[in-house]
Amino acid sequence: MTVAGTVIFVWCLLPVFTGKILNIGNATGMAAGVVMLLTGIRPGWTGHLPVALGVGIKVLVALICALVVTESALMVRACMRKPGEDDTLVVLGCTVYGETPSRMLYERIHAAEDYLRTHPQAKAVLSGGQGKEEKISEAGAMYRTMVDDGIDASRLFMEARSTSTRENLDFSLQVIREHQLNEHIAIATNEFHMYRAGVIAEKLGLSYAAVPAHTSWWLFATFYIRELYGILHEWTQ
Repeated sequence: MTVAGTVIFVWCLLPVFTGKILNIGNATGMAAGVVMLLTGIRPGWTGHLPVALGVGIKVLVALICALVVTESALMVRACMRKPGEDDTLVVLGCTVYGETPSRMLYERIHAAEDYLRTHPQAKAVLSGGQGKEEKISEAGAMYRTMVDDGIDASRLFMEARSTSTRENLDFSLQVIREHQLNEHIAIATNEFHMYRAGVIAEKLGLSYAAVPAHTSWWLFATFYIRELYGILHEWTQ
């Protein structure tokens, strides 16, 4: 327990130093790591609590574990939805630093490029607006990178207004219909994000497949935990 707590704490702390990333994901992970570490140092500490409180804590932990397992299974299943030959690829935006795509946006770009190279009939909608500290839109950053990497610009359509996953998909659907593209879509996003994106797509009446991007190990825990909250929020909408 001590070793596991230390590993989780350090794993969630890494993005703070490597990318100045601090969000509800790594904050939760670090808190959980500290609790596990203290539990390892002082096992049986719940025995000193009132019986009802101790039982309540154990039940809460069991419910949280069951929820995490359920959400994780849904994430895995969503990533297994194979695309067709000419599905319209919708690439979901992510942070841009100035004019440079973030690590996770590069991961989505590379997954999208692989799909487009192996599916020569497919076209793509690049979706993402411009944040306060971004000099260009996320769609623009993706377009520039993909054209520089040899993707034919005529296959790329930009949606540069969205500020959330729901808007990514909603506004991309408008672009798809405007240009009469295939409404069966393949979503390119990081693997942990695929399930929630798919839920939103289905609420919009879209049938979707998955083009999951591999997340760097040092970022995965932080954004995976944050996504657990995101799925809960989507379930309540």
